[in-house]
Amino acid sequence: MKHTLKKGIALATSLASGLLFPTAVFAQGTTITPKGSFNRVSSFTIPNFVGTLVTLIFLIAGVVAFLYLIWGGVQWITSGGDKAGVQQAREKITAAVIGLAIVLLSWAIMALVGQFFGLNFFNFEVPNL
Repeated sequence: MKHTLKKGIALATSLASGLLFPTAVFAQGTTITPKGSFNRVSSFTIPNFVGTLVTLIFLIAGVVAFLYLIWGGVQWITSGGDKAGVQQAREKITAAVIGLAIVLLSWAIMALVGQFFGLNFFNFEVPNL
């Protein structure tokens, strides 16, 4: 009982100190002006589309690999010690980690090649010759 009481007192103290002694936050009135115009139809170009598509593919691949990792973790937790269930979960987690590594490494390789050749694959622009 004393241990629970100590935890409750520590929690209440930390919450009270955060509420009683807030830090000052000052907002600045600034205006943000985006590059280009708001008219997306007139600014559509094939290089912008390719850059957006590459970024979207990396984003989707990363999210899918992360969800697969979570799925394997949940399967491991719910396997209840069953060796076959744990093995399937371990295989899912291994595949998800390998998938995340492949996505991150391919992004890094594209960024490195882009730096070396002066290209930006994520905002694809053809350099001047």
